[in-house]
Amino acid sequence: MVIEDYGSMDVSSGRAVSEGKFVHIVGPSEEYLVLSPLSLTRYHAQIVARFSRQHDELSFVIHPSGEEGWVATPAWKVKGGGRYRLDRLGRSLKLWGASKAFGGFDVAGLQTKINRVPGWEQFVVKLSPPGGSI
Repeated sequence: MVIEDYGSMDVSSGRAVSEGKFVHIVGPSEEYLVLSPLSLTRYHAQIVARFSRQHDELSFVIHPSGEEGWVATPAWKVKGGGRYRLDRLGRSLKLWGASKAFGGFDVAGLQTKINRVPGWEQFVVKLSPPGGSI
């Protein structure tokens, strides 16, 4: 798994704690957890659109409203999304809720995958299934 944190691109925050939306994307050879603060993206589809611009092998078509879209590359799938709260100093990550565009995320095995990512081994990861809150 690769974690892409667009919060590091959010120059307005400069804080150790960020909140926003995330998507779980699976490609032909890797999985991605993409975090984006609300100040950068309002909709989950906008996160996938930004991700696809950085990964040429993924084609994503976004609706003009920005609220939804679809993956046009069969080898790639958006496995859902939700909300997140990341505390970098406290080393905690909380994931909950569901994306209106892509549905809820699969909690099975996600915590273990996140904790295997270099630099994320010591994070306390709390997951709440879609519809739940933390």
